[in-house]
Amino acid sequence: PDNLYNIKVKDYNNCSVSERTIISSESDQQKDIPLTIFPTPANDIIFINSSWNGISTLTFRFFNTGGYLIHSIKMNDVRTNITPIDIGKFPDGLYILEINTGKNIFYKKVLKN
Repeated sequence: PDNLYNIKVKDYNNCSVSERTIISSESDQQKDIPLTIFPTPANDIIFINSSWNGISTLTFRFFNTGGYLIHSIKMNDVRTNITPIDIGKFPDGLYILEINTGKNIFYKKVLKN
């Protein structure tokens, strides 16, 4: 399909990982699972509000604007619709948050100040 891409991500140690993924527009994804992130901008904690019904594992990955992976969190057996994530140790700046539900991948902007 037209939206199938190879993505290569490097971390600060110059280690890299590659994977094939389907990227769809945010509007297409929002039809499946509506989600919001607040507060924005954030100082310490962000909250992700969504209906995770039927999703057993969530992976959250934060990338800086250079494409480097900054932080990754994997959560199993998610039972709440509001998920807090501590970004207090991140340097101030703009990040791209990748949310992988195992079925869909979402990308959201997170501003830390």
